[in-house]
Amino acid sequence: MILAHRDEAPSRQAVDKLHLVDPTLALGVVPATRDEHTAPTVVASVQTLSRRTRLARLVPDFQTIVIDEAHHAPAPRTGVSWSIAGPGV
Repeated sequence: MILAHRDEAPSRQAVDKLHLVDPTLALGVVPATRDEHTAPTVVASVQTLSRRTRLARLVPDFQTIVIDEAHHAPAPRTGVSWSIAGPGV
């Protein structure tokens, strides 16, 4: 999971960079307007996952979570998203 602080540009940038590294990567995007939550690698925004209905659609088994702009991680809205981590993460 790549967790972007904002919806539009950071999510798009993450997708573009991941496809530069591996063009065949199965990648889902979960910003406000899309819901590709079943892909093995997901790019999502904090704003979207702060909505409990959107967060509930994700399967909580991500082995790695990369946080874009990690200095925002202590923010209260981000705390909602930590339930996406699988056991032991």
